[in-house]
Amino acid sequence: MWKRVACSVVLLALLACSTQTTIKIQDTPPWYVPAVLEVAPGTTVSWDNSMAAVVHPVNILSGPEKFASGHFTATWNYTFSTPGIYHYFCPIHPYMQGLIGVGMEVPDDRLPSWLPWPPAAQQVPGAVPFQPGVGEVWLDAQFQVVSGKPKPGTIVVIDASTWKVKRVIDDKHLNNPHNLWLSEDGNHVLQTNWFDKYISVIDRYSGLVLRQVYVGESPAHVMTARGKIYVTVQGDDGIVVLDSNYETLKTLRTINGPHDHGDEHAEAGRGPHGHWISGDSTRMAVAHTEGGSIAVWDLTHDEKVFEHTVDPLPLFAGISADGTRAWTASLVTGKFIAFDVDKKQTVKEYIVGKSPIQAVPSPDGKYILVALSGEGSVAVLNASTFDTIKVLPAGAGAHAITYGLKAGGGMYAYVSHKFVPWIGVIDMDRMEVAGYVSLPKNALGGQGILAVS
Repeated sequence: MWKRVACSVVLLALLACSTQTTIKIQDTPPWYVPAVLEVAPGTTVSWDNSMAAVVHPVNILSGPEKFASGHFTATWNYTFSTPGIYHYFCPIHPYMQGLIGVGMEVPDDRLPSWLPWPPAAQQVPGAVPFQPGVGEVWLDAQFQVVSGKPKPGTIVVIDASTWKVKRVIDDKHLNNPHNLWLSEDGNHVLQTNWFDKYISVIDRYSGLVLRQVYVGESPAHVMTARGKIYVTVQGDDGIVVLDSNYETLKTLRTINGPHDHGDEHAEAGRGPHGHWISGDSTRMAVAHTEGGSIAVWDLTHDEKVFEHTVDPLPLFAGISADGTRAWTASLVTGKFIAFDVDKKQTVKEYIVGKSPIQAVPSPDGKYILVALSGEGSVAVLNASTFDTIKVLPAGAGAHAITYGLKAGGGMYAYVSHKFVPWIGVIDMDRMEVAGYVSLPKNALGGQGILAVS
């Protein structure tokens, strides 16, 4: 249970408190215990990561002093000398956030919306879409806790023809499942385990986890192209390339590591997270959360053709079907930035909304849908001009977007949410919300989402 922790009920007495205190880092919400801490100036705070499965660096988002821990596996200490409110986060898993008031109370309006945990139950804001979809929708309920399962996270599979839950995959190997993709042969779903070192290979038809494949620290996103599998391995600062022979799934190489871009670009290449591959499979755009940059790779020649700093905290990079334009957005500033890759020029830059996450192009290349996590909505952008056409309601912690066929013709967009148990459905023909699909009440943490036709 969350609670505000201070050395004393009366903050004027903080100077008499202990000059050292500990915040425990854990792999389950609220991630930092305590999530809100109030201490006296001169206090040393120790972050203890010894109980977590993967590294969780500690970086400042806002506050009177700047700090960044780098990767640590045991503890990391920082002594606060300047009074003020410090908002910090894990740059690998950036929804992990905490607040420290030094010499003052943390005001209620600074608290994350999900505190206390779990979030207060909300009523699904509407009925299911009148027109059925085609196939299935797979959603990563990353925070869902299952009795007897050691780590959180399930995959909820929705039958789009009935809008009912078809199955919940709760295999013990799933550890904070974050993003998923369909194999090129159409028979397997590839699932990253963000708080682990493996991707899971799942039989699309039975939902059984067939095998675990080692890729490295904190695998975040996965996509396929040209007979290869591309996995961003955020904690190891690389993109692992696997073959698509499901008997071997051999690692072919790792790109974007320090050996590829040299020491002078080592910081920019840190923390690869959300990537996207062009429709012609020639180029891949990658957002780097820790480095604060976007990069574009030529997949034919295995070389970087573009890089630009967009700090702070770009979480996802998109790219046009022909690979000529790429884009990303800053979680912190809300700024959306689009580039001409070949000319290496910025073509659009503006505030798209609060806390943008994924900005996914529609299959027809006409639109880009941007999940605005901080305001629970989706911005619809013109993919040619990058202007916002309209903003549609979604739900708290809107995160990811996928596109699926609509029965009778046309297309739906499906929206996942971290802090409410439903999927939003957008009719791409009318560009309006078509309805909402309910999930199990504890299926929180909706991150990756995949339409399978």
